[in-house]
Amino acid sequence: MKMNKRGDLGFPEAIMAVMLVTLALSAYMGVFILSTLNDEGDQAFIDRNITEELTVEYDRIAGDIVPELERITTQKGYRGITVRCYIPSHPIEPVEFTVGSMDGKITSERFLRTLDSNDGRILPAIFEVGICE
Repeated sequence: MKMNKRGDLGFPEAIMAVMLVTLALSAYMGVFILSTLNDEGDQAFIDRNITEELTVEYDRIAGDIVPELERITTQKGYRGITVRCYIPSHPIEPVEFTVGSMDGKITSERFLRTLDSNDGRILPAIFEVGICE
């Protein structure tokens, strides 16, 4: 590298080379991530918002989502849906809602949602959903 009165003449070129390498690696990682993502467009699913009406009352999970599950089953043509809800590390009995039959190709999903309690607590609940197509 050549030096002049103000310093090294190769410093701006080195910074540009580092920026180009960083940009190339970022583009590569973006393409890699996009190519490895699962395309869930053809998988069965339900709207998670149907579980909003469930609450915890007097140490049990209360609420009924069966009418919504029946509507989803007939609307989307599923053979059956099972939704199981439990609160981890808590003595509250798990509750399970089942509509239709669960024999055939089953797609499952698990998600976390909070449930309001009648005593003012907010409890984390795990929902396990099985959909039979």
